[in-house]
Amino acid sequence: MSVFLLVRNLKHWFVLLCLWLAMGSAHAHLPIDSNIGAPKPTDDWKTLETQHFRINFQKKHLAFAQRMAAIAENVYDKTTAWMEWEPSDITEIIINDAFDGSNGGASPLPYNRFFIFMNAPVEGELIDNSPWLELVFTHEFIHILHLDQASGVPAKLRNIFGRIFFTFPQIFSPKWISEGIAVYGETDHEAGFGRGQAAIYSGMMRAELMKGLRTLTEISYYGYQGTDWPFGQVYLYGYYFIEFVEKEYGKDKVNEYIKNWNDNIIPWRLDSRSSQVFGISAQALWAQYQKYLLDKFKPTIASIEQRGVQPSTTIAGNGIANTNPVWMPNGDMYYYHRSGYDHPRIMLRKADGTQENVTDVDGFSMFDVHAEKGLLLSRAEVCDNTNIYTDLYQLEPGAEEWRRLTTCGRYPRAFWSPDGKFIVAVKVGNGQTSLVLLDLMGVELTLLDMRGLGETIGHFHWSPDGRSVVAAIKREKTGWNLEEYDLYERTWTSITHNSYIEYHPIYSADSKSIYFISDQGGALNIRQLDRANGVITTLTNTTTALLDFSPNESGDVFRAVEYTADGLKIKEITIDKTFTEYSAKPSDALPKVASFSNTDGYNPERFTDVKDYSPLSSIRPRSWWAWLLADGSDNSSIQFIVDGNDALNFHFWQVAPQWFFDKQELGGDLTYSFYNRLTFLASRKVDVEREEDKNINEYEVWDLEDRFQAIYTQPLNSLEKRVRMHVGIAQERVVRTFEETGVTADAENNLAGLLFNWNNTKRFLHSISPESGRDVTLAFEKYSAFGDGFYDGVVKSIDWREYVSLPKNNVLAFRFVYAESDSGDKNKPLEIGGNFDTFGTLGANIGFGREEFMLRGYSKDNSKLEGQYVNVNSIEWRTPLLDYYDGLMIPPLGLGKLSLTLFADTGAAWDKKESRDYYSSIGFEISPDVLIGYDTFNLNVNIGLAQGLDSELGRTEAFLRLISSF
Repeated sequence: MSVFLLVRNLKHWFVLLCLWLAMGSAHAHLPIDSNIGAPKPTDDWKTLETQHFRINFQKKHLAFAQRMAAIAENVYDKTTAWMEWEPSDITEIIINDAFDGSNGGASPLPYNRFFIFMNAPVEGELIDNSPWLELVFTHEFIHILHLDQASGVPAKLRNIFGRIFFTFPQIFSPKWISEGIAVYGETDHEAGFGRGQAAIYSGMMRAELMKGLRTLTEISYYGYQGTDWPFGQVYLYGYYFIEFVEKEYGKDKVNEYIKNWNDNIIPWRLDSRSSQVFGISAQALWAQYQKYLLDKFKPTIASIEQRGVQPSTTIAGNGIANTNPVWMPNGDMYYYHRSGYDHPRIMLRKADGTQENVTDVDGFSMFDVHAEKGLLLSRAEVCDNTNIYTDLYQLEPGAEEWRRLTTCGRYPRAFWSPDGKFIVAVKVGNGQTSLVLLDLMGVELTLLDMRGLGETIGHFHWSPDGRSVVAAIKREKTGWNLEEYDLYERTWTSITHNSYIEYHPIYSADSKSIYFISDQGGALNIRQLDRANGVITTLTNTTTALLDFSPNESGDVFRAVEYTADGLKIKEITIDKTFTEYSAKPSDALPKVASFSNTDGYNPERFTDVKDYSPLSSIRPRSWWAWLLADGSDNSSIQFIVDGNDALNFHFWQVAPQWFFDKQELGGDLTYSFYNRLTFLASRKVDVEREEDKNINEYEVWDLEDRFQAIYTQPLNSLEKRVRMHVGIAQERVVRTFEETGVTADAENNLAGLLFNWNNTKRFLHSISPESGRDVTLAFEKYSAFGDGFYDGVVKSIDWREYVSLPKNNVLAFRFVYAESDSGDKNKPLEIGGNFDTFGTLGANIGFGREEFMLRGYSKDNSKLEGQYVNVNSIEWRTPLLDYYDGLMIPPLGLGKLSLTLFADTGAAWDKKESRDYYSSIGFEISPDVLIGYDTFNLNVNIGLAQGLDSELGRTEAFLRLISSF
């Protein structure tokens, strides 16, 4: 998975979780377990409080938390002064070690909150000489300072309602603005920190320039959800836009442009924003920005081309990612391939140029190949049900199945020894990296070395004689350099010591040289270090960036991963000349890395205000809102809603009292959820069954409905499949009042249910629906489980959905539904018809009580479509039509994906001893992703037409849905 995709996916973790919690009820069809990668309540959590932050961490991570405290307070002082904004309340920080990747995220809702995964990055756009904590926290805290801002009417509304979504005007900025200002803030050109000054960013923008720059609407609608490469284009274009404003208009205009939206009550007015700040339209400003990019990068491209680019041939270029080349002595090359249309896989390009798929692979980290031992793979897997850790697998020559070597091992990087008898791996955990030696069964033989906090072991390579490894090492004082580790003496020896970022080292076949990648000269190229004299020679001269490579035996030809505007391609590069030379260890003393952690003011140990974690510190309500509701002329009400959740998301609560004006009744909703596992819901509602109509002598009939529902959810997670079990109970009591006579009647109902779901479907970048697998749900519901109820007996059902992938994300989807309700006169009736499945009021919020099954082209409430037994079968052909992600400036409406579905349904409902009469239909659905407010909202819409084929019951029905059927 690319860094960009990791960023895109993980930055939304808190936002998605908060949105789910804000629904106030458990949802029976969550696509994944929302606790994956999240804190666990069984761990020993502590809280370290500083002047501006509350840092939540596991007890064993105290030293890391203290470093976080020192850096956070320093970043606070710098960024609040620059952004001219200070949050009104303390910011929650969550330190988590549940993921072997490198990332962080921030959200201003329901309060300012930041989380970090502890492992430092070792490649890609996030690799940097600055300390990982300082880089990621600066970026994410700028998000908080940006999104937290409000003035004028939004600020007044926030003072009244609290932290409600619509009182945060900056949330309605396109993502390229919010990410651009954060990358701009993390960047320090003098210190050499941040993506804005990095060689990878300049290479990426040169690639964009050579292909053709994006328009303003393209970048505004792309957001985090677009499917075009590069995935991080909102970061890239956003940063250079802010840089352009600073260079062309001055630093003051950067803040003015950001603060312009603080008092917006009408969002998404990019033209107004540009006109007020710069005196020109947004499109005209974007044209100036494009000219700035041309003026900045065209001379660099011309200079690179003038020096001469090494001759190259693309040998793996399809798809969005071709990486991790391993070029074998016999001419075969293994590499990782991700197309975006189907399963990621490891490919083999044979010496004769033919290609074959070795194996599909999920959760890919890296792999190595040994001629006799086969493939050694590091890939992510779910550990302890919610952690995402990397483990090692072996695929022996001729074998068809991977052999798992480790379980919850946490080895993101590993290589065979030259003789194939051992494995050396980097092990991560607790914010540290170690070098360990393993045998061929994956058993750790010895700990070779452990780096302290703030130091990282990146990629490494065995020497041909097997005595040592060369590694990219990041040290807090000196940044990224190359060092050699003697496996016998167990000592490190410095190989390079300079200000460049140097990584991916590989020994030459004779060990006299070390090849590696560095950013010397402002470009990521392959270099060769002569170990005898310490001279480094630049071997390549790419116009973009080289990210990985594998040399041939003689070192005159390289298979290298080159960044292009269409994806990562592997090119065969012939070294016919060389370029710049520089010293591995310059004689002049190099300054230490210019980070806060290398200053006299850095003193993490002074932060000692540590307490046991308490949810009470953060769980108080931060907002309230009210709804005026009416479902008829005589049933109007107002509902007030307050809720809260704690910093670690262990507890969520919502209280929503509701006053029914006409009936003078107090009702509402109560919700509590623990760890997204155990959820309780209670409600009291007034429902008018029949309105009064004096013209026809009809009197009102209304119900007072009391309900209680509870569910426990237990998932069993893995990357290949998701298994969920739901155990739920529900009870309701309905008192019906007949206004004509004043007579009341009451009825009770209750159930206990068990639901089991097994799902191994896949979704790829360009998927329009689940693909390649099945989603099976079995449900068992016992009515009158706690006493006499209106219904009695058992309802059993199976819902089997099968997906067959076809080329280019076409999908054949099959659905089989069978349900039975068998208990005599008090059985719960089942029904087919309509354009979506529906649930009865009893158990609906917890996913039980399904009573109506979709059969398009037929209306409900027909006795021929009701019975104790139902069966529905569907077949659909789903085909993508368009990946667009563009739209209008005014109004801000756009289109993401567009797909077409052709379907045929057939279904029957019957009672015991009755014949089954099947009713069939055909039709189609058009499914656009409607983008609202540029990239703010993505609304999936299904517009369909169904034709029931039965001459008596069939109907022609047009329908609109916001959620696809299956």
